[in-house]
Amino acid sequence: MIKSGKLKVIDLFSGVGGLSYGFAHDNNFEIVATNEILPNMAKAYSLNHPAVKIYVEDIKDFNAQKIENDLGIKASEIDIIVGGPPCQAYSTVGKRLIDDPRGKLFQEYYRVLKEFNPKLFLFENVKGLLSMQCGELLKTIILLFESLGYNVQYKLLNAADYGAPQIRERVVIIGSKLQTNFQYPEPTHYNPEEMPSLFNKKLKPYLTLEEAISDLPFIKSNEENFEYSSEPQNDFQKFMRKNAPAKLMDHN
Repeated sequence: MIKSGKLKVIDLFSGVGGLSYGFAHDNNFEIVATNEILPNMAKAYSLNHPAVKIYVEDIKDFNAQKIENDLGIKASEIDIIVGGPPCQAYSTVGKRLIDDPRGKLFQEYYRVLKEFNPKLFLFENVKGLLSMQCGELLKTIILLFESLGYNVQYKLLNAADYGAPQIRERVVIIGSKLQTNFQYPEPTHYNPEEMPSLFNKKLKPYLTLEEAISDLPFIKSNEENFEYSSEPQNDFQKFMRKNAPAKLMDHN
C-alpha cells in the first residue's frame, strides 16, 4: 500500500538496493517501484525491500503506464527518480569502450526521466565518468538533463568521508526543478594521513576495516549461526545492528 504524505521515489538499475536503502530509512521518502534486469539481484532487492514493486526486466521496457496500471500512481505523482546505470563501460579498471552498449544506458535513464518528469533526480556513477571521452560524455549527459528543465550539478563524493569503512568514490549528479538550491552534505570524516587532526576537530578520522568488524567472531567450520564476539564498540557497529537478528548467519 502506498503511503500518503511521503515523497514517492523510483529506483532504476537498482541492483540489491543500495540507493534505495538510504531513502527507505528516511521517513520523508517512500520507494514505490524499482527496475532491475538481473533476477538474482532483483531477488536480493526484494529481500531487502519487500514492500517495493520490482520490475525484473530490461530498462527499455520500463514505463509510466506500467506504474499507473499496477500501482495506480500517475507519472506526475512521482517526486524523485534515482539510479546508477551499469558502470563497467565508464570504469577506469576496464577498457571503457565507447561502443559498449552499457555506456549508453544513461539514454534510457533520460527517457524515463522525461516520461515521469519528477521534481528531483539523482544519477550516480563511477569516477571514470569524469574522464570518459575526455569529459565529453559527462557534458552530454548534463546537457540532456538540462534540456528537460533541470538545474544540474555534480560532485565527486567519497564514501569514506561520510563514515563508510571503504575508499569508494562516486560521481553524484543532482537535478532539481525546485526553487531552492541543493547542497551536498558536508563530510563527517577525514583522512588522517592527509590532514593533521589539529585542523579537523569537528571531523572524525576515517573508519578503518578493523574498527568496522572488530565485533565479528572467528568463523568455525560447519557452523551456521554465530554470536557477536562483543558488544558494539563504536557508532558504526551500533548502526549495523539496527533491526538485525541477534545472531550472525553464515551466507557462504
